[in-house]
Amino acid sequence: MLSLIKFLSKYFLVLFLILSTVSLVNADEKVQRVRFEKGRTSAVIKANVLRSNDIRYLLSAKKGQYMTVHVSGSDSVAFQIYSSSGKDITGSDFTKDWEGPLPEGGDTQILVFTDQYKSQGFTLEIGIR
Repeated sequence: MLSLIKFLSKYFLVLFLILSTVSLVNADEKVQRVRFEKGRTSAVIKANVLRSNDIRYLLSAKKGQYMTVHVSGSDSVAFQIYSSSGKDITGSDFTKDWEGPLPEGGDTQILVFTDQYKSQGFTLEIGIR
């Protein structure tokens, strides 16, 4: 009986470790790379988003670069910005405007989301210098 308990405890520990390392990215989430046109320091993206179908934009940047992000359109659309290590740098759960220096280099992530089940149109403006 003791060996069965040891086996089950090891089994559940392994199962817990596997489940705790599952990616936190929503399976329905879209991921898109943002590329600036040659000679440009800004990009404008027009798209639609649904609840549970967030859009994650990846932007390669250097530590200390100054970035501005603005979203317009539906009042229910907002964004969060994450550094390359995954730290939320917006400081808010519902951001429509943000600007500041980037704390890390690498892929900065801008997650656009809504709480509406109906398609919500938006315009995302990103500038970096």
